[in-house]
Amino acid sequence: MAPAMPRLSFWTGQILHATGLALLLLLSGGAWAAIAPLSGEFLGIGSDGWFWAALAAPVAHQTYVWICWRLELVHSKAVSRTIGFGRYRAVFFILIAGRLVAFVPLAWANRDSLTLPLPARLVLGSLLLVPSAYAMHSVVRYFGMSRAAGADHFDERYRKMPLVSEGIFRWTSNGMYGVAFLGPWGLALMLGSAGALIAAAFGHAYVWLHYCATERPDMEFIYGQTQHASSG
Repeated sequence: MAPAMPRLSFWTGQILHATGLALLLLLSGGAWAAIAPLSGEFLGIGSDGWFWAALAAPVAHQTYVWICWRLELVHSKAVSRTIGFGRYRAVFFILIAGRLVAFVPLAWANRDSLTLPLPARLVLGSLLLVPSAYAMHSVVRYFGMSRAAGADHFDERYRKMPLVSEGIFRWTSNGMYGVAFLGPWGLALMLGSAGALIAAAFGHAYVWLHYCATERPDMEFIYGQTQHASSG
């Protein structure tokens, strides 16, 4: 007899999500308050505005993903029956772009707020940006952007695809969260932005919180197992 599929509801894992997010916002806000006197501005908007936008963008993105994934899985394919996977995916990538739109101006407005010398910043930043770029290349070439957006939540064909073992996925099953998210750290170091470093740390920690609270329960429900590759 096949083992019973794990139970999943719209709210599974979301107490963890909300509690972890509150803690991350508290820690990030406290760290930002300590360096706020070093703020500058970009396009007439101060670093403070860009900082909170850089935190709000990932919250909006990952909340959108949670809502859509759970509506699809536990509410009779509600997303597929309404907006469809194509529109869902379009909004998904618009929200990803929104993360950059907020993060890059923050890094620029708050540049040179780190005391590290420029050569050290460039070396350290490059050491993070290079593997991040390789991970993104691997996602596009081997994993596929639809799959990265969580296509296996919407289309059963994706659930039958083998695990990807090329590119960055030869070394880690979760190249996106583990390696691609090093990019913002590298950019923050290169520009010497303490505020962007805080935002990068927030974004990286928050995507792993998303993995634990939302994605992992979804994958256990979809595949009926606890060991799997990331889908988003």
